[in-house]
Order: sequence, then C-alpha cells, then structure tokens
Amino acid sequence: MIHAINDYRKSQGKDIIWAWDGLVSHFCREHCWAMAREGKLYHAPDYYLGDWAEAIVKHSYNGEDVHQLGKKIMFDIIHNSPGHRDIVLKDELAVAYVINDWNLYLCVRGK
Repeated sequence: MIHAINDYRKSQGKDIIWAWDGLVSHFCREHCWAMAREGKLYHAPDYYLGDWAEAIVKHSYNGEDVHQLGKKIMFDIIHNSPGHRDIVLKDELAVAYVINDWNLYLCVRGK
C-alpha cells in the first residue's frame, strides 16, 4: 500500500514519504479495526482527527497481492475523489489497513 502511495506521489512531483507518523498510523489501524468489526465504512469523529484530513476506503479482498491491490485502490482514489487525492499528496501522512472477512479497510490521514 505504501509503495502505491509513494508511486503516485512521485508521479506528481512530490517527495516520497519514508517516515510515517507512527502514532497517527496506530490510530488509523484502530479505526480500520473498528470499521471491520462493524462491517461498515465511516470517518472518525472530528475531535479524534484534530487537524488531520482522512481518506477511508473499503475494498473487497480476494487473496490477491496487497501491493497490486494497493495500486488499484490508489487508481480509484486519484480518479474518483479530488479530496482523497489531495490527502495522499499532503506533506505528513499516516497509513494503515486491515483485512477482515474478505474486505480491506484502508485509512490514510494527512496534514
């Protein structure tokens, strides 16, 4: 997933992100697990996000390579949502995903 994000960033003339915000990535993972447990997609409350913008995605998972799936998800994000595209290009990012019950839940936060 991170490779797909960095590939897109590079194609847009942005720096590759090597150091992800660890604490915010942890919260992203927790949010992914919460969505997976409930089987639905929803944004975290504003008080939880602070000044971070959030892009979330739920995608069916059929056992394919996660890197290849990441490329497909990134294609969907950058072509279907200008807001999500902008988040992926922010200077600070946090990323996490969870696979549960044949679904992949992705959370990307940026500021």
